[in-house]
Amino acid sequence: MSVIPPNLPWQPDEPSPACARIMQSYLTRVPPQLAGVYFHPAVGANYGQSTSDGPSPKVWLLGASHYEWEPHAAQCGIQRPPTLTCWNIAAQMTSSTIRFYTNLECTLLGRMPTPAEREEIWASVVFSNFVQQIVGYGPTARPTPHMWATGHTAFRSILEALQPDVVLVCGFELWEHLPEGYTALPAMHDGTIALQRREYGHTIACRLRHPSSQSGVLQSGVAPGHHAGHGSARFLPYSSITSVVSPG
Repeated sequence: MSVIPPNLPWQPDEPSPACARIMQSYLTRVPPQLAGVYFHPAVGANYGQSTSDGPSPKVWLLGASHYEWEPHAAQCGIQRPPTLTCWNIAAQMTSSTIRFYTNLECTLLGRMPTPAEREEIWASVVFSNFVQQIVGYGPTARPTPHMWATGHTAFRSILEALQPDVVLVCGFELWEHLPEGYTALPAMHDGTIALQRREYGHTIACRLRHPSSQSGVLQSGVAPGHHAGHGSARFLPYSSITSVVSPG
């Protein structure tokens, strides 16, 4: 059995110049002193900014965790860097589309985005993962109870620093591991979909099923080292977010 040399790149591929520029722009927007945060959140350049239609809801897309994609990384002492999340989003916009992130785009838009729409989506939102450690090798690896528990600090610090209007929580398992200290809200019905909601201060958290590969409009491929929960595809158009953030 071969062993990975310790000097392999720490990311799936070395970033292209365009990818590196986007990564660097993300790093300039990382809030300072985020307690409990290892993987930097990817904060879009237009997050929280108004448009010609008026103020835009501040949207946080919350995934569950990263997993390891090299089978011998732990034995080789490979440490994935804090920029990994930002790298994944930058790669989505500059190289090949990745199924998980494409599914999120479709969830927000209600259909497959154009390249311009893809760029607009990621410029408008924040994306991060709840668990701040690599959970293990391969997509079947699951966070330990300790990993879930330590994610609470990161969740609260990002919530306080970025003040989102809505957190779209990807996956039922993740939803069940969010911190206490919330107010339960009535579910919002969007057609046949019942969206469970809860309120953290002024922020509305909304539970989404993970958009699965079974939906016909979605492309193949998996984001290197990313978990987001399980479930069949459900779409929540971006235009519905205003009603999601209404407490009533």
